[in-house]
Amino acid sequence: MASELPAPQYNPKDVEEKIYKLWEESGLFNPDKPPTTHNLKSKTFSIVVPPPNVTGSLHMGHALNAVIQDILIRKKRMEGFKTLWLPGTDHAGIATQNVVEKELRKEGKSRHELGREKFLEAVWQWKEKYGNIILDQFKRIGSSMDWSRTRFTMDEAYKKAVEEAFIHYYKKGLIYRGERTINWCTRCATSLSDLEIEYREEKGKFYYIKYGPVVLGTVRPETKLGDTALAVNPKDKRYKQYIGKEITIQSVDSSVPREEPSQLKDIKIKMVADEAADPEFGTGVIKVTPAHDATDFEIYQRHPDIPILKVIGEHIEDYTHNVSLCYRCGTVIEPLLSKQWFLKMDVLAKQAVVAVKSGKVKFHPKRWEKVYFDWLGNIKDWCISRQIWWGHRLPVWYCMGVHSQTEKKMGFAGDVVPQIFIDKTRTYRLRDHGFKIGDRVAFENSATGEIFGFATITEIKKTTAGEIDLKDPKHHKIYNTREELVVAFKRHPQKISLNTINEKTPVWVYTYDFKPVSDRELIEQFIVSAEKPKQCPFCKNCDVEQSADVLDTWFSSALWPLATLGFPDKTDDLKNYYPTSVLSTARDIINL
Repeated sequence: MASELPAPQYNPKDVEEKIYKLWEESGLFNPDKPPTTHNLKSKTFSIVVPPPNVTGSLHMGHALNAVIQDILIRKKRMEGFKTLWLPGTDHAGIATQNVVEKELRKEGKSRHELGREKFLEAVWQWKEKYGNIILDQFKRIGSSMDWSRTRFTMDEAYKKAVEEAFIHYYKKGLIYRGERTINWCTRCATSLSDLEIEYREEKGKFYYIKYGPVVLGTVRPETKLGDTALAVNPKDKRYKQYIGKEITIQSVDSSVPREEPSQLKDIKIKMVADEAADPEFGTGVIKVTPAHDATDFEIYQRHPDIPILKVIGEHIEDYTHNVSLCYRCGTVIEPLLSKQWFLKMDVLAKQAVVAVKSGKVKFHPKRWEKVYFDWLGNIKDWCISRQIWWGHRLPVWYCMGVHSQTEKKMGFAGDVVPQIFIDKTRTYRLRDHGFKIGDRVAFENSATGEIFGFATITEIKKTTAGEIDLKDPKHHKIYNTREELVVAFKRHPQKISLNTINEKTPVWVYTYDFKPVSDRELIEQFIVSAEKPKQCPFCKNCDVEQSADVLDTWFSSALWPLATLGFPDKTDDLKNYYPTSVLSTARDIINL
């Protein structure tokens, strides 16, 4: 009998591909199509793979976790269970957007240059490439997954589940639109959750500041004009006599018009007792700056709102402290008072605690329960809106009745908006906006899409980057060199290549009279709906606009065990395989 001679050299790639093909053809990976000789039990065992981000290919950590899950699945399969191991990938919101933006910068382009639609096309191309690489890597390490159920966190069926969840929580009163102090990344121009920031320890200055009869220590004296109170710990006997009393100090007179020189006046601020003040930190007294510090904002919510003062003393000492950074780009995070969408966490946290304490959910090892309980015990409302383009857009539609009074708009970067409220009355643009003198133009925050005021165009001039007055006071921002101006132009959206901007580049200079939106105009009118309303339910006339914000990646990822099995529809998969049997992951998933 003839037999094939063994290959002169072992090629694992050829052998593994043939073996894996036999496994797939056997039907063992799909619980709906077992071999006729396989005697299955009625009991099921299911795992959904923690979906890897499509930011790149799998690493060794992914491989290790896949092996652990594969062992569990294969063991239960051999024991006769109907086993489902569901594969898929995660769109990874800001992480993927940053990776694609980095690639565009290598070509001298920006996402603003492409526009939202074209940029998203580029991201989808990235997803197709690296999503397929990831799934192929899972196969190459022998993962016995049911490929007929492969999912992606932004496929159409998943989108339906995300919208259903958002609307459900909104109707329950758990999702709300509100103004709170959030983490703001100036580079990514978006809000971030507390879990999306990292900390770097560095040496800084610890300033001692005199507030009337007391002295306090701070690392941020630059926020003094935002102070509204002082706080001490209620158990700190040193300051017991001041708690609840007003202290007279000097502060900037806010009634003086901004175009006139600043003046000082005596004001009164209140000393409050709050557990957030640490008696061992500095002098035990802290200044409360609600608009620029998350902890201070919480103090502000618990106590009356009172104005400010501070006088910086001469005593300074070195102090090592933690600086919060964006976990994706490394930019220092700025605490900012901002209107965002939030998910109330107190009710949900209590339910999550009960799930573990009742034994329905078990941790292995058990010691990780403490991390879980500590996290839920100190949880805050979750900021779920992001000012990026890649992700699930909020199913929220805004009435544009007031803003539709003008079809003309001009966008400004988030860090430029405050300049307009101070004294900026001129802007430089790399394209002709088609405005005429006398036109009424809506001013829009490019990061958030918010209309923050209206302006009347008073002067228009076409010039070049080389002819602009670098010290123009009407522009607010001044430049030391022509190169600084060119670099500034490259930060903003434009239709020309970044690499072609130079001193000869045409520039349109617009001068304007600005007026902030009125209180009436600031009232947001919106409807939460998966579908675009055919008619605006408020003004009955405008074409409603969908929110430009997208949801935090983890809002959609949290639905992975449900959405991949058919939610919100009542499917057989949802009935048979939910809740899943095991979630094998790294420890950071506990509080993500």
